[in-house]
Order: sequence, then C-alpha cells, then structure tokens
Amino acid sequence: MKKITIAIDGYSSTGKSTVAKQLAKHFGYIYVDSGAMYRAVTYYAMQHGLINELYFDTETLIKQLPEINISFKFVDDNDFAEVFLNEINIEKQIRSLEVSQFVSKVSAISEVRQKLVEQQKAIGLNKGVVMDGRDIGTVVFPNAELKLFMTASNGIIVNSKTVAASYSIPSGSSAMSAGPITIASGQSVTVPSGSKWV
Repeated sequence: MKKITIAIDGYSSTGKSTVAKQLAKHFGYIYVDSGAMYRAVTYYAMQHGLINELYFDTETLIKQLPEINISFKFVDDNDFAEVFLNEINIEKQIRSLEVSQFVSKVSAISEVRQKLVEQQKAIGLNKGVVMDGRDIGTVVFPNAELKLFMTASNGIIVNSKTVAASYSIPSGSSAMSAGPITIASGQSVTVPSGSKWV
C-alpha cells in the first residue's frame, strides 16, 4: 500500500493528538508530535545552560540551531515513535515540568520555528507520517495527501463525550478506509466510503 502524509490541524482541545496517534497506530505510521519538537529544543537549551528562571541566551541558541537534529523512532514494541535529539532518546526528559515551564519562551523565537518547520518537512519526505499541530496542513505539508481539521462545539474538550471533526480530502486517487478511529469516550472519526486520497 502506498504511504502518504497525514496532516492534522484544528482548534485547541479538539483531540488532534489523540486522532493523530490512533491513525499512526492503525497504519503503522510514525506519529510526529510537533509540540515535542519544541520541547526537544527547550531541553537542548537547558542542557547547554542557555535558559533558566532568570536568563535566556536566545542569541547563542539561534547560533546553535544547526547543531540540533530531532527525529522520531520506534523503540522496542512501543506503538508510538519516541523523540530523539541528536540520536539520543529524550522522550521521558522532555515531558518534565522543568521543560514545560520554558517551552513557550523557546517556541516564541521565529528562528526556532523556522528550523523546526524545515525538520518537519524533511521528516515527511519519506511519507508514512502523521503530524498534528498549528499550520501543519498549510505551512508544513500544504500538499499532504490527507488533511484533517479538527473542530468542536463550544464547551467541548478532548475528554468530553462529543468531539466533532471536519476534514478535506483532495480528489484524484483510489479510495482507502481508515477505520473507525476512536478518539474520546467512544466517539470516532471515520473516513467516509468513496473518499479519495491523492
């Protein structure tokens, strides 16, 4: 079966990551957590003494961006790909509270965003990836074969009983079934029969 790129965008707290992870698991694709990439850069800055509660050396971080390589790899029998920074597994480290408190400062740097978009595009070259995040379907993968845009009614959050999804599927290719993919409290997103993949 031909591998494709799946891009998931949408509003906050609508289940983007949940859908992305389950699609990746269903197809055996790599799930690329764009937020984890910013956490990886933040972890790098912390490890190199570039950021703390009182100090942030943005100039040095920008200069060192070419030295930062982020990848996603399957480890053992895990259903998801873990985050590697310069070939070192940092999946657990980037989930710490220490990283969480600085990631917004790092992600605000335009040079960091540009660097990560470049890496995200490079990851997608071999297809077989599912990625969610802001502007994934417009900036990172404008030509993705499948784009999902997640929405939810007012007051609905990921853990609620109802999650709605809208999506656009370009015409011009053979049909392919995706599931259903359970996303929250028994709800599901199904690629309709007759839908087309590029």
